Amino acid sequence: MNRKEIDLVKNKRIQLEPLRQAVKYWYLPSIVGFVFLLVNTFTLYNREDPLAMLVLFFGISFFLCGILEITFALINRIFISNWALHLTNGVITIISGLLLLMSDDISTTLLVYAVGFMIFIRSFLAISFTMNIKNLGSANWPFMLLLSVVGLFSSSFLLYSVSSKFEVILSLIRFNLFLSGLFYIYFSLQLKDLHKLSNEPPIDFDEGLKNLADEMYEDFEKRK
Repeated sequence: MNRKEIDLVKNKRIQLEPLRQAVKYWYLPSIVGFVFLLVNTFTLYNREDPLAMLVLFFGISFFLCGILEITFALINRIFISNWALHLTNGVITIISGLLLLMSDDISTTLLVYAVGFMIFIRSFLAISFTMNIKNLGSANWPFMLLLSVVGLFSSSFLLYSVSSKFEVILSLIRFNLFLSGLFYIYFSLQLKDLHKLSNEPPIDFDEGLKNLADEMYEDFEKRK
Protein backbone atom coordinates (compact mmCIF):
# COMPACT_ATOMS: atom_id res chain seq x y z
CA MET A 1 0.00 0.00 0.00
CA ASN A 2 1.58 3.32 -1.09
CA ARG A 3 1.20 6.68 0.64
CA LYS A 4 -1.46 7.88 -1.81
CA GLU A 5 -3.63 4.82 -1.18
CA ILE A 6 -3.24 5.18 2.58
CA ASP A 7 -4.28 8.86 2.48
CA LEU A 8 -7.24 8.04 0.24
CA VAL A 9 -8.57 5.31 2.52
CA LYS A 10 -7.94 7.40 5.63
CA ASN A 11 -9.85 10.39 4.23
CA LYS A 12 -12.74 8.15 3.19
CA ARG A 13 -13.00 6.67 6.67
CA ILE A 14 -12.99 10.16 8.17
CA GLN A 15 -15.92 11.05 5.90
CA LEU A 16 -17.79 7.89 6.89
CA GLU A 17 -17.20 8.26 10.62
CA PRO A 18 -20.20 10.59 11.24
CA LEU A 19 -22.53 8.02 9.69
CA ARG A 20 -21.95 5.47 12.45
CA GLN A 21 -24.58 7.12 14.62
CA ALA A 22 -26.79 8.65 11.92
CA VAL A 23 -27.63 5.47 10.09
CA LYS A 24 -28.96 3.85 13.23
CA TYR A 25 -32.14 5.59 12.05
CA TRP A 26 -31.80 4.64 8.38
CA TYR A 27 -35.27 3.10 8.49
CA LEU A 28 -37.06 6.45 8.99
CA PRO A 29 -36.67 7.55 5.34
CA SER A 30 -37.77 4.07 4.28
CA ILE A 31 -40.96 4.41 6.34
CA VAL A 32 -41.69 7.66 4.49
CA GLY A 33 -41.10 5.86 1.21
CA PHE A 34 -43.42 3.01 2.13
CA VAL A 35 -46.15 5.45 3.21
CA PHE A 36 -45.92 7.17 -0.18
CA LEU A 37 -46.23 3.79 -1.91
CA LEU A 38 -49.18 2.95 0.35
CA VAL A 39 -50.92 6.18 -0.65
CA ASN A 40 -50.20 5.33 -4.28
CA THR A 41 -51.74 1.87 -3.85
CA PHE A 42 -54.76 3.33 -2.04
CA THR A 43 -55.56 5.62 -4.96
CA LEU A 44 -55.02 2.78 -7.42
CA TYR A 45 -57.53 0.40 -5.84
CA ASN A 46 -60.05 2.95 -4.55
CA ARG A 47 -60.96 4.84 -7.70
CA GLU A 48 -64.57 5.32 -6.64
CA ASP A 49 -63.75 7.15 -3.39
CA PRO A 50 -64.95 10.76 -3.31
CA LEU A 51 -62.43 13.55 -3.65
CA ALA A 52 -62.91 14.58 -0.01
CA MET A 53 -61.80 11.12 1.16
CA LEU A 54 -58.69 11.24 -1.02
CA VAL A 55 -57.76 14.69 0.24
CA LEU A 56 -58.21 13.55 3.86
CA PHE A 57 -56.11 10.43 3.35
CA PHE A 58 -53.37 12.38 1.55
CA GLY A 59 -53.34 15.07 4.23
CA ILE A 60 -52.96 12.64 7.14
CA SER A 61 -50.27 10.65 5.32
CA PHE A 62 -48.21 13.72 4.42
CA PHE A 63 -48.49 15.11 7.93
CA LEU A 64 -47.17 11.88 9.46
CA CYS A 65 -44.35 11.64 6.89
CA GLY A 66 -43.32 15.20 7.67
CA ILE A 67 -43.07 14.40 11.38
CA LEU A 68 -40.86 11.38 10.62
CA GLU A 69 -38.53 13.44 8.44
CA ILE A 70 -38.23 16.24 10.97
CA THR A 71 -37.45 13.63 13.63
CA PHE A 72 -34.76 12.10 11.42
CA ALA A 73 -33.22 15.53 10.76
CA LEU A 74 -33.17 16.66 14.39
CA ILE A 75 -31.82 13.38 15.75
CA ASN A 76 -28.98 13.40 13.22
CA ARG A 77 -28.19 17.12 13.09
CA ILE A 78 -24.76 16.44 14.61
CA PHE A 79 -23.91 13.56 12.29
CA ILE A 80 -25.31 14.63 8.89
CA SER A 81 -23.89 17.79 7.31
CA ASN A 82 -27.00 18.52 5.23
CA TRP A 83 -29.51 17.75 7.99
CA ALA A 84 -31.21 21.11 7.35
CA LEU A 85 -32.33 19.85 3.93
CA HIS A 86 -33.99 16.86 5.57
CA LEU A 87 -35.63 19.27 7.99
CA THR A 88 -36.84 21.38 5.06
CA ASN A 89 -38.27 18.27 3.44
CA GLY A 90 -40.22 17.47 6.59
CA VAL A 91 -41.55 21.01 7.04
CA ILE A 92 -42.72 21.21 3.41
CA THR A 93 -44.42 17.82 3.67
CA ILE A 94 -46.21 18.84 6.89
CA ILE A 95 -47.36 22.11 5.28
CA SER A 96 -48.74 20.17 2.30
CA GLY A 97 -50.59 17.85 4.66
CA LEU A 98 -52.02 20.71 6.69
CA LEU A 99 -53.17 22.52 3.55
CA LEU A 100 -55.12 19.44 2.54
CA LEU A 101 -56.56 18.86 6.03
CA MET A 102 -57.50 22.47 6.87
CA SER A 103 -58.74 23.78 3.53
CA ASP A 104 -62.48 24.44 3.21
CA ASP A 105 -62.27 24.44 -0.59
CA ILE A 106 -61.73 20.79 -1.50
CA SER A 107 -60.91 20.54 -5.19
CA THR A 108 -58.62 18.83 -7.67
CA THR A 109 -56.74 22.13 -7.99
CA LEU A 110 -55.88 22.04 -4.28
CA LEU A 111 -54.78 18.43 -4.56
CA VAL A 112 -52.60 19.11 -7.62
CA TYR A 113 -50.82 22.11 -6.13
CA ALA A 114 -50.31 20.53 -2.70
CA VAL A 115 -48.89 17.30 -4.11
CA GLY A 116 -47.16 18.85 -7.14
CA PHE A 117 -45.18 21.49 -5.27
CA MET A 118 -44.29 19.06 -2.51
CA ILE A 119 -42.91 16.45 -4.93
CA PHE A 120 -41.13 19.12 -6.98
CA ILE A 121 -39.25 20.49 -3.97
CA ARG A 122 -38.56 17.00 -2.62
CA SER A 123 -37.12 15.95 -6.00
CA PHE A 124 -34.93 19.06 -6.08
CA LEU A 125 -33.60 18.34 -2.59
CA ALA A 126 -33.19 14.67 -3.50
CA ILE A 127 -30.48 15.68 -6.00
CA SER A 128 -28.50 17.12 -3.09
CA PHE A 129 -28.99 13.90 -1.08
CA THR A 130 -27.77 11.92 -4.10
CA MET A 131 -24.59 13.99 -4.43
CA ASN A 132 -23.94 13.49 -0.73
CA ILE A 133 -24.31 9.74 -1.11
CA LYS A 134 -21.97 9.85 -4.11
CA ASN A 135 -19.30 11.77 -2.17
CA LEU A 136 -19.48 9.18 0.60
CA GLY A 137 -18.49 6.45 -1.84
CA SER A 138 -21.75 4.77 -2.87
CA ALA A 139 -21.68 3.32 -6.37
CA ASN A 140 -25.48 3.28 -6.64
CA TRP A 141 -26.01 7.05 -6.84
CA PRO A 142 -26.88 7.16 -10.61
CA PHE A 143 -30.22 5.42 -10.00
CA MET A 144 -31.04 7.90 -7.23
CA LEU A 145 -30.13 10.79 -9.51
CA LEU A 146 -32.35 9.36 -12.25
CA LEU A 147 -35.33 9.13 -9.88
CA SER A 148 -34.72 12.72 -8.73
CA VAL A 149 -34.55 14.18 -12.24
CA VAL A 150 -37.58 12.23 -13.45
CA GLY A 151 -39.42 13.41 -10.34
CA LEU A 152 -38.62 17.04 -11.20
CA PHE A 153 -40.03 16.74 -14.71
CA SER A 154 -42.99 14.61 -13.64
CA SER A 155 -44.05 16.99 -10.85
CA SER A 156 -43.67 19.95 -13.22
CA PHE A 157 -45.95 18.21 -15.69
CA LEU A 158 -48.44 17.53 -12.88
CA LEU A 159 -48.57 21.25 -12.01
CA TYR A 160 -48.99 22.09 -15.69
CA SER A 161 -51.88 19.60 -16.01
CA VAL A 162 -54.04 21.20 -13.30
CA SER A 163 -56.94 21.67 -15.76
CA SER A 164 -56.86 18.08 -17.04
CA LYS A 165 -59.43 15.39 -16.30
CA PHE A 166 -59.49 13.97 -12.79
CA GLU A 167 -58.34 10.51 -13.91
CA VAL A 168 -55.34 12.02 -15.70
CA ILE A 169 -54.45 14.07 -12.62
CA LEU A 170 -54.81 11.06 -10.35
CA SER A 171 -52.55 8.98 -12.59
CA LEU A 172 -49.88 11.68 -12.50
CA ILE A 173 -50.16 11.91 -8.71
CA ARG A 174 -49.73 8.14 -8.45
CA PHE A 175 -46.62 8.24 -10.63
CA ASN A 176 -45.07 11.08 -8.63
CA LEU A 177 -45.74 9.39 -5.32
CA PHE A 178 -44.29 6.15 -6.68
CA LEU A 179 -41.06 7.90 -7.73
CA SER A 180 -40.70 9.71 -4.40
CA GLY A 181 -41.47 6.58 -2.38
CA LEU A 182 -38.99 4.49 -4.36
CA PHE A 183 -36.29 7.13 -3.97
CA TYR A 184 -36.55 7.29 -0.17
CA ILE A 185 -36.59 3.52 0.23
CA TYR A 186 -33.49 3.28 -1.95
CA PHE A 187 -31.88 6.20 -0.12
CA SER A 188 -32.37 4.52 3.27
CA LEU A 189 -30.80 1.30 1.94
CA GLN A 190 -27.74 3.28 0.82
CA LEU A 191 -27.44 4.71 4.34
CA LYS A 192 -27.59 1.19 5.71
CA ASP A 193 -24.84 0.01 3.33
CA LEU A 194 -22.63 2.98 4.22
CA HIS A 195 -23.14 2.18 7.88
CA LYS A 196 -21.77 -1.32 7.27
CA LEU A 197 -18.81 0.17 5.41
CA SER A 198 -18.09 2.65 8.20
CA ASN A 199 -17.98 -0.19 10.73
CA GLU A 200 -15.31 -2.18 8.90
CA PRO A 201 -12.24 -2.96 11.05
CA PRO A 202 -9.92 0.04 11.15
CA ILE A 203 -6.86 0.05 8.95
CA ASP A 204 -3.50 0.09 10.74
CA PHE A 205 -2.03 3.18 9.10
CA ASP A 206 1.16 2.99 11.16
CA GLU A 207 1.79 -0.49 9.84
CA GLY A 208 1.04 0.71 6.33
CA LEU A 209 3.54 3.54 6.61
CA LYS A 210 6.14 1.14 8.01
CA ASN A 211 5.66 -1.17 5.04
CA LEU A 212 5.93 1.80 2.69
CA ALA A 213 9.23 2.83 4.32
CA ASP A 214 10.55 -0.73 3.97
CA GLU A 215 9.62 -0.78 0.29
CA MET A 216 11.36 2.55 -0.29
CA TYR A 217 14.48 1.28 1.53
CA GLU A 218 14.55 -1.92 -0.53
CA ASP A 219 14.14 0.11 -3.72
CA PHE A 220 17.01 2.36 -2.62
CA GLU A 221 19.24 -0.64 -1.91
CA LYS A 222 18.56 -2.08 -5.36
CA ARG A 223 19.64 1.15 -7.05
CA LYS A 224 23.06 1.10 -5.35
